[in-house]
Amino acid sequence: MKKIFTAIALLLFAQNGIGQTFYEEDFENTTGNALPAGWQMTNDAGGVWKTGEAADIQTPGLVYGWEHTRAAGLELDTNWYSTQRTDIITSPSIALPSTVFQFLTLQVDLFSLTSNVSTFEYSVNNGATWSNAQYLNISAWDTKFLWIPYAVNAASIKFRFKVVTGAGSSFTGFFMDNLRFYSPYTVDAELYDLQPHEDEVHNYASPGQGVAVKGTVLNRAWTTLNDVVFKYQVDNGPVQTSVHNGINVGSWASTTITHNIPCTVPGMGNYTLKAWIEATGDGDNSDDTLTRGLIGASYLPMKKPVIEERGGTWCGWCVRGSYYNDSLAEIYGDSASIISVHNGDPMAIPAYDSYIGNLPSNGVDVNYFGFPAIVGDRRETADPVNIFYLFREQRTRFGYGDIKIVSASLSGNELTLPVSFKPAIDMSGNYKLVLVITEDSVHKDTLGYQQTNSYSYQLQNIPFFGYQSLPMFIPAADMYYNQVARVVLDGPGGTAGSLPASMTHDVLYTHTYNVTLNPSWNIDHLKAVAFIVDANDNDAILNSTNREIPVALGTGKVKPAPVNMVVYPNPANDVLYLAVSPRKAGEVVIRLMDMTGRTVYQASYNAIAAGKQGFTVPVKEMASGIYNLQVQMEEGTMNEKVNIVN
Repeated sequence: MKKIFTAIALLLFAQNGIGQTFYEEDFENTTGNALPAGWQMTNDAGGVWKTGEAADIQTPGLVYGWEHTRAAGLELDTNWYSTQRTDIITSPSIALPSTVFQFLTLQVDLFSLTSNVSTFEYSVNNGATWSNAQYLNISAWDTKFLWIPYAVNAASIKFRFKVVTGAGSSFTGFFMDNLRFYSPYTVDAELYDLQPHEDEVHNYASPGQGVAVKGTVLNRAWTTLNDVVFKYQVDNGPVQTSVHNGINVGSWASTTITHNIPCTVPGMGNYTLKAWIEATGDGDNSDDTLTRGLIGASYLPMKKPVIEERGGTWCGWCVRGSYYNDSLAEIYGDSASIISVHNGDPMAIPAYDSYIGNLPSNGVDVNYFGFPAIVGDRRETADPVNIFYLFREQRTRFGYGDIKIVSASLSGNELTLPVSFKPAIDMSGNYKLVLVITEDSVHKDTLGYQQTNSYSYQLQNIPFFGYQSLPMFIPAADMYYNQVARVVLDGPGGTAGSLPASMTHDVLYTHTYNVTLNPSWNIDHLKAVAFIVDANDNDAILNSTNREIPVALGTGKVKPAPVNMVVYPNPANDVLYLAVSPRKAGEVVIRLMDMTGRTVYQASYNAIAAGKQGFTVPVKEMASGIYNLQVQMEEGTMNEKVNIVN
């Protein structure tokens, strides 16, 4: 199972039995929601400890960072918000050898727990008394190394986790996985994380393009780790070696090292990156090696995530969804494809709403979040307050290919809209195109268009960007709704036969849609959102595009792009040189953004003359990886992917 680590430094000293493991539990051998043999739970108010996959354990905040197949978690009853409660899960009794150890450790992954108290305790008298309460303060899946002072002459030990939930507190989940009760080796270095990560843009590369290889080394021993050798191999190619001396990693601490030789893929297709570390005297070599897939791609497409928001005018909290949708659109523009899927009001498309509420299993459970909720690429669900996190999280994934809406034609109310897809890799499977028409500034002063407002001074009176000053029912005359889904062609699961079962890289595949526009829609406010889904992966969205209908028809205002933008060298490791040729004098703004959308460099130049102009971007101190170089001027904005290798 995958693990996300935040190591806590802990000095340990073991006299005997070095390297012994006494108990392990990863919950993979459980069935249904049953606990493992010997485990017991105690619940005050109806909460239940369960095992299973993400969708099997219903708890708020479940989805974030869920990379586990099966785990154990606390499922809350319907009164979880208002009930004062204590919930305990206890391990079986674990037999111990007669030799005396100074310390033992336990590894456990936990999910976020806020505004509550959670403790880890142990007992050496079969639960008659409990000792060593340690508070667990965690904000996401995290690995804790818990210190257990060993009691002399104890024949057995058991441990428990206790969760105390305060009335009215915000409980967002308690989960655990990959428990290991053991004593450490004298030397034990683990390679527990390897970059590039799977399914992200960083494990795709054009042939010959350098990709930085980074390893996170965890010291599982009770002595300081000073030196490691970092090696990797791509398929059966040569072994590349990088020596890292003087890293000085304390017990249960970690550090990330970068191999001094970037790896490359020799051509198109799939390759295996095998990486490992070597430390003198390492007592456990089973945790020294990790592998990743590397894929040779003809180019790196710009990834545009799809955010599907579920709300309705009847829902008092759904102003939160509308607000954050508009905020994302304002900041990131068409870099995000945003669709507002309404429920129970005149703007609803029942089939689309039902589909979003019952998405196929990807650990996505929109119904549990209720209204409002947002879904990112149909892979992850969140409350709208986390829309920027969700957008950036999905933006790090590989885009598979470019989707474009190049042109369109209109005859009366009949819109003809061609959608093209050019894959960057060879693809085989059940892929489909989806086309959604959305409308901004939807406004009708009629019944059903007034917005319920739970933030109102007349209801909860909760500060929220001025909504607390508005009435509990905001009049329809004052409401304008954006990103409203108006029609989804052939259903939200996609158009059968829109893409062939096998596609070749750099070949253009086009499907033409015919859409009947409702005369009540304002064509000047319509946008086409097209995306590709993988039906073999629960309709996960691979990439998208969006374009205003007037622009696609050639009747809207199109900003001419700057001409002849040249970026070199690419990859770069010192200075990036940029040449552009604006048609007229004006301001030029240069931004370099990482794959999460964070701006790492920005420079503004006033009164730049027309014609060819040169600029430099210092990248020597920047981390290796793929970045988006954005050049903004009065005539438009241009983007280009650049690879920095340091």
